[in-house]
Amino acid sequence: MHRSTRLCLLLLALALPGLTPAAIITLSDNVSQAFAGFRPIASLDLKAQAFSTTDSAFRLTDVALPLARDIGTGGNLLVSIFNNSGTGGTPGAKMADVATVLASSLGTSSALYDIPNLSITLMPSTSYFLVLSGVGLTGGFVNWSATSSTSGTGFPSARYSSADGGASWSGYNMFTPNQMRIQADAGAVPEPATLALLAIGLAGLGARRAARRQR
Repeated sequence: MHRSTRLCLLLLALALPGLTPAAIITLSDNVSQAFAGFRPIASLDLKAQAFSTTDSAFRLTDVALPLARDIGTGGNLLVSIFNNSGTGGTPGAKMADVATVLASSLGTSSALYDIPNLSITLMPSTSYFLVLSGVGLTGGFVNWSATSSTSGTGFPSARYSSADGGASWSGYNMFTPNQMRIQADAGAVPEPATLALLAIGLAGLGARRAARRQR
């Protein structure tokens, strides 16, 4: 085997351990706690519940939350991820939209709405917010279930609300959270050094093959 080929294979061998199979981690979960009422969401209303990552990078894969609607409610509910760069750690910039939920697809009593097969990169040791906002809601509210329990993974955590489309936020008691479950893949996001090694190795192999074809 040519020396340059051996070097490329060595780089690939060093990179591949960084691409380990994912392990599902629950970052936040209180959906099994006792129901204690609804948080209604209308157009321009935003409701936010915080969650955090550990010292690893993650790929958010699944969000589930108990939702209901008033009879006759139309329009949409937007589910998003925000960072905490706002004043005093409030929701700041939107990082990604998770899903747009058709209000008429929800029942009039609380049921778990699951949003699977996501792929949203989350940074290590970072706080985020799951934010629900009304988009063109008419005829009633979409309701996010709440609990008076702080039991469960990732709780207590900060809770905020905005009635002006996110221009300003009001903070509330951390001991009456909105309900949600957030799951992610641990180890599914390669470190930058791993990606660099992989790219160098693949580029080297490609150059070696191209040189052979030109002979």
